Amino acid sequence: MVSGAAFAGTAAAQVASTAHETQPSMDGDKADRAQRCTQLLNSPPGVEEVEQDASGAIESREFRLDTSNGHPVWAVYRARGSSPDGWHSQRKLFGLHFNPPLEAGVPAGKPRYLVYAVNVAEDQQDAEKMISVAEDFAPQVGTFQWDGRIYNYTLVKELPCFPTVE
Repeated sequence: MVSGAAFAGTAAAQVASTAHETQPSMDGDKADRAQRCTQLLNSPPGVEEVEQDASGAIESREFRLDTSNGHPVWAVYRARGSSPDGWHSQRKLFGLHFNPPLEAGVPAGKPRYLVYAVNVAEDQQDAEKMISVAEDFAPQVGTFQWDGRIYNYTLVKELPCFPTVE
């Protein structure tokens, strides 16, 4: 039987090593890249930039694909209650049951993008988001629960296909 401390240490090592892997390459065939970026544009997964402060608290800000200027960009979505640059404290993360814990893959002072989609599709839109995550981002790191559903998540250093604006 593995102790809780041993499991947490092993999980942290797995998350840390996976978070440093590169996401699937967008190099290669231009037609394939264009198709993958179109897939991502049509069915973007959930994306949050997450960071851990020196005290270990996690903050996040949501990113969405914005096409209002005719050119898609990853843009900060400013939710009610967030700071002017979109950041807000995530005190409820423990209730989402991240496995392995999110903090293990987000070193203090080194933000990552948390990318997620449901792990069991209930409709075509869910299935398309799952495809976008699988094809355009790093391998799955873990799972979490939200609103009665289980989600797969991964952590990446940058977002593919389109520029990021704040």
